[in-house]
Amino acid sequence: NFGEFNFNGPGAFTMFSGTRLGISAESLTDQLAQFFGVKDGHGVLVAQVNENSPAAKAGLQAGDVIIAVDNEKIDSVSALVQALNKKEAGTMTLKIIRNHAEQTVNVTLEKRTTTPPAVRRQTTSLTSSAFTAA
Repeated sequence: NFGEFNFNGPGAFTMFSGTRLGISAESLTDQLAQFFGVKDGHGVLVAQVNENSPAAKAGLQAGDVIIAVDNEKIDSVSALVQALNKKEAGTMTLKIIRNHAEQTVNVTLEKRTTTPPAVRRQTTSLTSSAFTAA
């Protein structure tokens, strides 16, 4: 599922999939920000929303762009993870961009039962030989 990867540079990606909020997300590139109508170019694209998750219950959708959590600006996947890690159980406010318009969504998080999700960063090297037939 390529929707869970953020290509930061040649051969590098960041993946985030969190069960607490119930989304898979990726940071925006300039091109994605323009496509989704994010004026300042910063935010986190929701790639997938897990069924029956707090995000799904709040109405978050794949294609939404999270730009703030409780008025804290979100400009990367790691900023989203940090904001979620600070929050205990209860309601949090997400500012999102949907259909080129800013909206507010209230999400009710449950008490944390496991270790917070981590952002995993992996770097791979792609050479021209990787794309040639054997």
